[in-house]
Amino acid sequence: MEAAIATGGAGNLVAEVVKYIATQFKRPVSYIFLHKRKVENFEEKVEMLTDRRQRVQNAVDVAERNMEIIEKDVQNWLIRVNRIINEEVKEVKDLEDKAKSKCFVGLCPNFRSHYLLSKKAGEDANTIDELLRQGEFNRVSCPAAPPDIVAASAKEFEAFDSRKKVFDEIVESLKDASINLVGVYGMGGVGKTTLVKEVARQVKEDKLFDSVVMAAVTQTPDIQKIQNQIADILGLKFDEQSMTGRACRLSERLKKETKILVVLDDIWARLDLEEVGIPLGDQQKGCKILLTSRDQDVLFNGMDAKKTFAIGVLEESEAWDLFKKMAGDTVENLELWSTAIKVAQKCAGLPVAITTVARSLRNKGLFAWNDALRKLQRPSPTNFTGIPAHVYSAIELSYNHLESEELKQTFLLCSLLGHHVAIQDLLKFTMGLGLKNEDVLKDWPDEDTMKMCSSISLCYASINELPDELKCPQLAFFHMGSKDASVRIPANFFKETKDLKVLDLTDMHLPSLPSSICLLTNLRTLCLDLCVLGDIAIIEGLKDLKVLCLIGSDIERLPREIARLTQLRLLDLHDCTQLKVIPPNVLSSLSRLEELYMGNSFVQWEAEGHANERSNASLAELKSLSRLTTLEVHIPDAKIMPSDLFFEKLERYNVFLEDKWNWFDANEYSRTLNLKLDSGIDDLDLGTKMLLKKAEDLHLHEMKGVKIGLNELEDGEGFPHLKNLHIQNGLEIQYIIHDNDAVDKVEFLQLRSLTLQDLPQLISFCSGNRRGFTSISPLEFPLFNEKLSEISYCFQNLIRLIIEDCGKLKRLLSSSMIRSLEHLKSFEISDCKCLREIIFTEDIEEENKSMVLFPRLNSLKIKSMQHLIGFCSENHSIEFPSLKLLEIEHCPQFKGFMYKSTMEDNQRCSTQALFDEKVAFPCLEKMTISHLRNLKVIWHS
Repeated sequence: MEAAIATGGAGNLVAEVVKYIATQFKRPVSYIFLHKRKVENFEEKVEMLTDRRQRVQNAVDVAERNMEIIEKDVQNWLIRVNRIINEEVKEVKDLEDKAKSKCFVGLCPNFRSHYLLSKKAGEDANTIDELLRQGEFNRVSCPAAPPDIVAASAKEFEAFDSRKKVFDEIVESLKDASINLVGVYGMGGVGKTTLVKEVARQVKEDKLFDSVVMAAVTQTPDIQKIQNQIADILGLKFDEQSMTGRACRLSERLKKETKILVVLDDIWARLDLEEVGIPLGDQQKGCKILLTSRDQDVLFNGMDAKKTFAIGVLEESEAWDLFKKMAGDTVENLELWSTAIKVAQKCAGLPVAITTVARSLRNKGLFAWNDALRKLQRPSPTNFTGIPAHVYSAIELSYNHLESEELKQTFLLCSLLGHHVAIQDLLKFTMGLGLKNEDVLKDWPDEDTMKMCSSISLCYASINELPDELKCPQLAFFHMGSKDASVRIPANFFKETKDLKVLDLTDMHLPSLPSSICLLTNLRTLCLDLCVLGDIAIIEGLKDLKVLCLIGSDIERLPREIARLTQLRLLDLHDCTQLKVIPPNVLSSLSRLEELYMGNSFVQWEAEGHANERSNASLAELKSLSRLTTLEVHIPDAKIMPSDLFFEKLERYNVFLEDKWNWFDANEYSRTLNLKLDSGIDDLDLGTKMLLKKAEDLHLHEMKGVKIGLNELEDGEGFPHLKNLHIQNGLEIQYIIHDNDAVDKVEFLQLRSLTLQDLPQLISFCSGNRRGFTSISPLEFPLFNEKLSEISYCFQNLIRLIIEDCGKLKRLLSSSMIRSLEHLKSFEISDCKCLREIIFTEDIEEENKSMVLFPRLNSLKIKSMQHLIGFCSENHSIEFPSLKLLEIEHCPQFKGFMYKSTMEDNQRCSTQALFDEKVAFPCLEKMTISHLRNLKVIWHS
């Protein structure tokens, strides 16, 4: 019994062992004989995994385009999947190729390869199953951290010295725990936004605040938009639809911040912070508010700001530095330099005006600069709240300089949508409005589109045939330019555009105007610039026309019918060089005229007389224009000037009383007077004297029998507005002004530029007392001496000084006079054959103590001076810290920039150097030295 039991137990054990062995043997056998099925299963799994990878990758791509952060487990999963697909599939493929070969000379299957292939495919299929399970992601990304609006320094910020003090004070006030609301105010365009952005960047960098958010409020606040701007930076998403609900959500989010600065830009009136959702005071002691506004009262009384800081315009030197940076190196070109200075001054120290104008003129030629200056001098609309006229003019100028109509239309669209419009929205809108990649119109839009048009501009469009009728009943503005002489405007072209208010036809051949133009009874502005014009008498029917421009057009006769345009405010005929006839009484009939431009145009003025006796216009007709404020006119002969022609209301003028029109200077100043006289200014009529007194730019030519160039005017007030004085070809002029010992008189406080040219008898700038030069004759003392500074003929604002062909001068500047020239930037002297030295001091003791300094001079030219021995005595030290250009040419007697003061010293020095250690040019970039025959050494150290 026991034996039987023992035997039975052994049998069961053997059975179990055999079963285990069979199971273990069965698995590799199945690998051997089922390898095809396992490979097929593996390939199906790979296809499933490839599809899953593509879906996940697509979601990742979308998230990355939205600047979201990809989850780490998603990144790791994609790495593993890519490895499986790229590496494991290849290994299986290699094993499959080996399994196809047979052993025993091809008689038996390769069982080992089948085994390895089947095993690899099975294991990898299991791995893929796991990856498929793991790849069922609920999300692949999370929103990125809110963008830091002040992560880097604002590119447009300039660290001006004039702003540093207020910048530091704003930062300090934000550190003050007792102050929770700070305001910054100043006129539009002065740079408030740029400044507070830099403040925000600085306090964030200094870790005064953990977070900084910013929103633009604007003139018409949109609370929801303000909330969205703040929420976007905080990464907050609103689920609430009501304004109140959104405000509560935003307030709770802001309260979670320990230290946060909220910048609200461009506030025009009181803004309810609670309505927006901005906690203040006890609600959130860690929240501080920084506001900007154009009105201090809005900040102080409307918003209860504890501290307010004013931002003013830039100082002159800062404004010029910014202007040069924006306009580029071309402004240093001497041809452009003086005009660029005046354009910069018209920007009145406002950064937005400076950058706008300078960028629009970058790399432009002199004509564009002069044209820009002329436009900046014209009056601009002033009915824009908070926008100064000169800022408006600057923006208008930059708009007009945009290179294509597409850019102009996009600019206007941006102005409508606001400065925070999304690029995506702007793209959709421009596409919808038809602003294409092309900026020329190949064909007319469809009829429905035309009916909706309010403005059409065809700037040299590729259209050589116009429709018979322009069916645009809502059209208010139409501009077309074409250099194709064959393009004609059909007679009925304007028949269906009766609401047209502005018509601008540029650079076209118009033998006659289309008859339908007389139907434009609402037309206010008609511009026919650069056109070849025939008969334009038909415009007499435009009774309400206010502006008529024929700039640069080829027209020989102004039609008599223009006299019927009695509502005309502006008539621009400048550069109409072919204009020969203006019938009598046409100009005098335009009684409402405020602006008349005739520069470089009509010159066939006839003497005053009865209209029936004349065939052309008379200057006396201008007497009838009682509303005239702007005049540009060329009068070739002073004899035809009426004796009682008064211009008391003129605010801007360019009057050329000479035979040649000098257009380079005509547009640089608001009030220019160019006179070629047979006598002195005392003999001028009262009206011209009035212009002389108010002139900013004065040119005097060929005065005969005159020894003192600027004789005293009757009232003795001098020239308080004069900025540029140019006197030339005065054969008998000995002095420029007369000294009558009026010590308190200021003659040239505003003078920026002085040119004295071809004055062979000139002795000195000022006649009379020669204090300080009693031991020398009148012919020996300097052109500019201390007498000038003593009696306040101030040159303290002089920027450019040109002395040319003044043959009697022997000395130019007294050393004391140098102190009055601290703003001088350009100094040119040439062809003064008797001049021996530039700077002269009679008192040697005083000279030995003297440091000659030209702090802002950047260009110095000395040419063709036959007897010049040097710039100044070696007893001086002289420094030019800003000089970049130096030219000394054709000065055969030149002994050195710092010449020896005595003949004995000159003989003792065998080798005279041009410069020594007493001359400093730290910024010199270009030096031209030629034809100085006495010099062999340039620099002596």
